[in-house]
Amino acid sequence: MDLCTIIQFKNALRQPDIFLRRYAALRFEPDTLSVTKYFAECRADYYGKPVMVYAPITQFSMKMATRAVGVLPKHSDRIGKLRIFPEEMLCTGMKTSRCSLIVEALPMGTLLSEALHTHLRSNLIAGMEGLKEHLREQGVSVNHLHPDSIIVDSKYRWHVIRPYYTTEDIGNDDETFNKLLELIDRYAIRDIDNIDSLVCDSFAPYGCSIDSYGRTLHPVSEGLRRFSSAEGTGFEDRSWQHRYRSIIPRCYGLPGRPFNYHHPHLKNGHHRPQR
Repeated sequence: MDLCTIIQFKNALRQPDIFLRRYAALRFEPDTLSVTKYFAECRADYYGKPVMVYAPITQFSMKMATRAVGVLPKHSDRIGKLRIFPEEMLCTGMKTSRCSLIVEALPMGTLLSEALHTHLRSNLIAGMEGLKEHLREQGVSVNHLHPDSIIVDSKYRWHVIRPYYTTEDIGNDDETFNKLLELIDRYAIRDIDNIDSLVCDSFAPYGCSIDSYGRTLHPVSEGLRRFSSAEGTGFEDRSWQHRYRSIIPRCYGLPGRPFNYHHPHLKNGHHRPQR
């Protein structure tokens, strides 16, 4: 029977040059090993390119994969491609056999589960609407849209991975899209006038400015803005939920600028070690 155990898949992850036939050069990321209803899966690197490798763990696994390969659009750049490699993995145990593996090339980008907390709401909605329209054009439904099964690329386009539930019909994903919209409304960064207050560093224009209090404001990094003055340097939270909330008060002096911040371990602007 064309299936394996999770232990056998783990053995292949540890020594692909011994247990795999065509993909002996795979370099697995053991921390990403997980198990779904039909497959054990793990991310890997294949000559510098990210891939997902699936191993069948039930008698229905290969039927699912074979059916999906026949349904998946051949010219879509938004839905993952599954390639089946028969007898790819050596299975050892009570008796020796071989089983198939399924390999999917992964697009570059960020999992939606992470992008929900780092991307603008409007960009995520645009990506979602783009995928919804793409599925209609291709005449398929994914039937398993999930924040961990969608990758958002640098242009905010959504890409489906783990597409082995895909079927040839339209509209089955509408309810799931509504649930994803609820997650976007709950967690995504709100659209605001000041683009430099985004959590995502790559959106913030580099450069310093002076506010009305005479403080020097530095670019946002990981949701925090560093501000400095003659009195010292501190940080404030610039995420939309807690904008301008002070996180670290001004308690670190700037080079060449003495200050008299009364901190229990500071004296005359200099650090005094604890005893």
